[in-house]
Amino acid sequence: MEKKESCQFQCVYTHDLAVQKEFSKGAVYAKPLHRFLNIAVIALLSLFYPLMVFVLDSAEEYCRSILTITSFYLVIGGLRMISHRGGGITYKRILYTNGGNPPRCDIRFLDDKILQISEFGDIQNTFRYEQIKSILETQNLFLLGMDYQLYLIVDKRNLTAGDFSDFLLCRCTGVKKQKVVNVRLSQRLTKIKYFVILLSTLLAVLHLPSVQIKERLCGQLHNGMSYTSIANELEVFGVTGLSEGYLADLDALNLPVFLTGENKLKSLLCTIGLGNYNTDTQSWDPPTGGVLLLSYSSYAADGMYIELLNNLSSMTGSELAITNIQETRSENEGYVRVDFLLNGSPHSADLVYYGELIDREILNILNQLLSDSGKQLYFADNDGYSCFVFYGNCAWAEAFSNRTGLSLTTDIYKII
Repeated sequence: MEKKESCQFQCVYTHDLAVQKEFSKGAVYAKPLHRFLNIAVIALLSLFYPLMVFVLDSAEEYCRSILTITSFYLVIGGLRMISHRGGGITYKRILYTNGGNPPRCDIRFLDDKILQISEFGDIQNTFRYEQIKSILETQNLFLLGMDYQLYLIVDKRNLTAGDFSDFLLCRCTGVKKQKVVNVRLSQRLTKIKYFVILLSTLLAVLHLPSVQIKERLCGQLHNGMSYTSIANELEVFGVTGLSEGYLADLDALNLPVFLTGENKLKSLLCTIGLGNYNTDTQSWDPPTGGVLLLSYSSYAADGMYIELLNNLSSMTGSELAITNIQETRSENEGYVRVDFLLNGSPHSADLVYYGELIDREILNILNQLLSDSGKQLYFADNDGYSCFVFYGNCAWAEAFSNRTGLSLTTDIYKII
């Protein structure tokens, strides 16, 4: 006589709209790869900003990094959301739909098999526990995943009392890693991930305030300071030339920098580095305030190296004495020879002729000649088309860079 197996668990499943939302949205996020990506995105974004503060050399790099990383994660997030559309356990994927009608059945869990009993009392389907490949848990359901993305739905609200999870894991040998995946936790991770992405987006939109945060944390000059305060700080490093009235007028305007997009520090350096406009001669006098705004192109090809060297000498208050400057173009106009006296010693430089573009090698040549003098020319990027040129020793350059946040180099090509 065959021994009758006892029923360990039993539930009656009745489909409703709330249940459909659970399995149509949640299970796709519970896949191991998606869980890993969600946690990775949260970790990377959460760690990225403090790391930038202490690793990146300048506020400009910090700003660009925010924009880059945010754009990257927005693209990835958009692609993943598109890929998830229709990827959940939809209504058509419900196992055993009872002829297309919303499923309503009695599910009985025996020691070695699962029986699905129809509403008329007949055995509709019989399953082995080995057929179950994954166990997903939502708020009200257990989703027993089998092959071909089909699921047996167990309603926890109608389940007989007992530890159903342990019961399944003891019998479902086909479940990898023998664990029940909590879909609600995965959904919560997804919400946290998109919140962090939203935060990074706001930081990207408000990138100038983000730069201010970076500058404040590093003790640098920042847009939150007045023009007068920044100018006073620059005077400590020998960068001068702005009148009190001019600075007071700028401060009186009090334009929001997040609207104007202005960098106060660079704005002041540009003003000093341009020199002064002489109304009598209707031309620009060389700058004398310790910084030169050097454009990589000139209005005229003839004499541009003479003007450049004169500006460099004037910018240093003639401490760097460059005199007797002569500029000679070769017959085939392929090269330009520049002869000059540097602190009384004769030197020359053979440069490539680029028309109205300056061969920036002249700046590196000067630094080679100054390598034993204790002071050199230092360069900081402005906008990709021009740079700031300073003159000082290594200790000055380090202190100036730390205070202003500008990245200085003695190689003109390293800022391009």
